[in-house]
Amino acid sequence: MPVRLTVTSAKSGDTVVEDSTRAALKEQHPNGASCSPTAWTATFRAHPDKGLISPEGMKLR
Repeated sequence: MPVRLTVTSAKSGDTVVEDSTRAALKEQHPNGASCSPTAWTATFRAHPDKGLISPEGMKLR
């Protein structure tokens, strides 16, 4: 699935970061394998210099 990221400055409206990539979706069953819903997810980090990168090492709270 194609993914696009565009970050713009709230102050000037200039584009700060622009990137695109393809996402490999992962199937998830938050209520167990035999219950709905089925969720399809992909996770990225937005890096100010590199654009979309792996979320590896990112701590979610």
